[in-house]
Amino acid sequence: MSDFVVPVSDDMMPAWRRLDADARARVHGLGPVLLLADHLDAALALAEDLTRMAVVMPKTAGVDAVSIEERNVMFARFAQEVRAFELAVASRVLQARKRAMGSEVQQPQIQLLIRSFIGGTAILADAVEADTAGQPAGLGSVRAGALVAGPEAMSFLCARGVLSFDVKTLDDVSRMAVTETFPIVGLIETGALMDMIAAFLDALDTAFDLYGLAPTMRGA
Repeated sequence: MSDFVVPVSDDMMPAWRRLDADARARVHGLGPVLLLADHLDAALALAEDLTRMAVVMPKTAGVDAVSIEERNVMFARFAQEVRAFELAVASRVLQARKRAMGSEVQQPQIQLLIRSFIGGTAILADAVEADTAGQPAGLGSVRAGALVAGPEAMSFLCARGVLSFDVKTLDDVSRMAVTETFPIVGLIETGALMDMIAAFLDALDTAFDLYGLAPTMRGA
């Protein structure tokens, strides 16, 4: 019985396999840096999405009024979404931190940024360790799925600065918005974290022309 061979066209091959030998070697050599940059880029995008989150709370009386139950559901859902994005940002940052700690980059300027990034995000790593140890102050002390009721959601949003601690009931809430002062897991302001990540990404791109690989890959 003859072997059945599936024909593979150039379009069916992974982009990196269609590169010439020199370009392929470069991609392979930059693998660890590309993975680091990927986590940084994802963390930055998630953080930007987080800071764009906002909602106008409907009234429970008058024109276009909704029921109290509907408003409560909307409130809790917003808190859940904010928490989910917060945890996603933290996860990507910690993955980037892990890659940075294992990096063998030799450029002094990049090494300086790596040390700065590792030091600046150490507080997040400590929070994870606290969570793993079962301490109440850990990263998972407030899970997204736990914010199903008004009191929990309100406490979370107040702790993150989305709501003032003066707010006592949902009747006092007309609009909620996440800003760059939002502290990721209550520890690092989103704006400061975004600046740190953006500076790191720019330095990596300058040193390794990371984004110059994209046109090469697409045109391969």
